Amino acid sequence: MHLEIKTSWIFKILKPFLFLILFFSPLNFKADDTQYFRIYKLFNRGDYGRKNFEKEVKLLTQAIKEEPRYFPYYSLLSKIYRIQGETGKAIELWSKLLSLNPPRKWKIIATQHLSALKERKKFKVKVSEEGFLDLVEVYNCQGITRDNVRYVNDFSLTPQGITFEEKHLPNILACPRNVRIKFQLPCLPYIDKREDLDFFLTAIKCRGQELEIEPSQIYRSLHILGFSVSGDKEEGVITLIYTDESQKIEVEFSDWINREPSHEPVYRDSEKHFCNGEEISDLQKPLWMFHYSILLKEKILKKIVLPKKRGVRIIALTLK
Repeated sequence: MHLEIKTSWIFKILKPFLFLILFFSPLNFKADDTQYFRIYKLFNRGDYGRKNFEKEVKLLTQAIKEEPRYFPYYSLLSKIYRIQGETGKAIELWSKLLSLNPPRKWKIIATQHLSALKERKKFKVKVSEEGFLDLVEVYNCQGITRDNVRYVNDFSLTPQGITFEEKHLPNILACPRNVRIKFQLPCLPYIDKREDLDFFLTAIKCRGQELEIEPSQIYRSLHILGFSVSGDKEEGVITLIYTDESQKIEVEFSDWINREPSHEPVYRDSEKHFCNGEEISDLQKPLWMFHYSILLKEKILKKIVLPKKRGVRIIALTLK
């Protein structure tokens, strides 16, 4: 009886402290977003040519040591490494994140960035019931960005790094001349909210990537949402690989600013983002996305090989 009373008395004294220990343990502690956004505010300062992020790197490195499972830190530090041309450090960082067995979304983000950094060329791509190709691992640059967010200048061929503004783009883009042809916003199946696009790459720089189609079957047509960023139209060759033969199709991609009148426009936006987070409204020279259609043979389509062209960009692909 004496022992029970003594034990109960000790428990009453220690109870508040036990609560504090459990609450602040690594299993229950959630990193404060305030620290992340404070560092991001520092990162956003300066013009588009800025390369020195010494303070941000120091803060992020320390933050990752203290909270290794707060994954936005990795994304921001990777951006800095990519801006500085430190590809090896960015690869090491995303590999570290993967080793922590992250949630599905962050596993996809890390895999996507590693594919881009390592310039991966071969992919297995699933086709949805609507015909949208899941290009999440193929995207290798940031072509669609959010307001007031600094990003890596790897999309346009301009020093200020022009991109499309995210908030004006719908989730699904329909072609004006044929509304049955639709394109899906990049990475849409993997984002919980539009802010998540800040972590993803959202456009393809065409380097001759090979896309193995799943399911492999007979399709009627291939539809491309793309353009050139070189200042002039560019001709790129798309290779279609069937079960018993291959076919090369030459596509003329219109420049996204100096529009070719004969090309079919799908989207237009006069708002332009710069890579330091600034934006301008340019009514005289808006940005354009175009639709290109390729009729396919009545054969089982196995693979699509994208053009190998420095200035060609693709936002989405649809099979019908």
